[in-house]
Amino acid sequence: MSAITWMRFCICCLLVWPGLLLAADSVEKTSGPGYWSNFYRIPAAAAGEIFTLESDKLKRNALALGAVGLVYTQDEEIRDYWMDNLKSDGMDDVTGFLDELGSPEGGAVIHGATALTAWALDDDYLMDTTALSIQSVFLSQLFAESSKRITGRERPRDSGGDSNLWGEEGMAFFSGHASGAFAAMTVFAERYQHRPLVYWGTYGLATATALSRINEDAHWASDTLMGSLVGYGLGHLTLRYSPFERSENTTFLPLVSSDAWGLAVYHSF
Repeated sequence: MSAITWMRFCICCLLVWPGLLLAADSVEKTSGPGYWSNFYRIPAAAAGEIFTLESDKLKRNALALGAVGLVYTQDEEIRDYWMDNLKSDGMDDVTGFLDELGSPEGGAVIHGATALTAWALDDDYLMDTTALSIQSVFLSQLFAESSKRITGRERPRDSGGDSNLWGEEGMAFFSGHASGAFAAMTVFAERYQHRPLVYWGTYGLATATALSRINEDAHWASDTLMGSLVGYGLGHLTLRYSPFERSENTTFLPLVSSDAWGLAVYHSF
């Protein structure tokens, strides 16, 4: 990230600092050292998922890489079609919002807001989910920034339409917005998978954020696909190593009877 991006991120963290502190405090009280050790256990597990001899995992990896490779061969065609047929002022407004939402400061606002909400509702499950999402996003950005600097793929808007410019000090492969969005939303979606609106809404938001990077001409389609897969995978690994409870302590259910309707709140103590 550039110095300006880091500065914006730090300013935004200050704005939502109370929420982030609440999430950190929840980690200290409920998880012990397990949460912090996962910052190196999860990357190690990710390496194990990639460099494996297990047949099922090899098939999964081959399928994922094959999909990215196939999209890579069509990167220029996808870009041309999008710019000629889909890009518009209305689309720019939507993707501009999603671009900000997927930025470091946007992520800080989202996590700060959910932490504050969890504190206000005394919802430990939401607070734990926020802490896991922060961890997942942080790790996804480490992978994304490392990959960008190693591959040096040129962004579409700087490439003259050539998708094969690698090692050019570019920052295209893979998309940090896409990986961060899926890393965060996978945690929320899977922790709230019994709530269809949350489940599909969070995955839909992650997908829209990833696609917004194509509209912004900041990434090729294969960049966003790879970023999405990495974020999704890291989200699931974060959940696998979660030291927190796996069931909600607060549940909202519709209440409908012959003489009344409303929303019932069930909370376990």
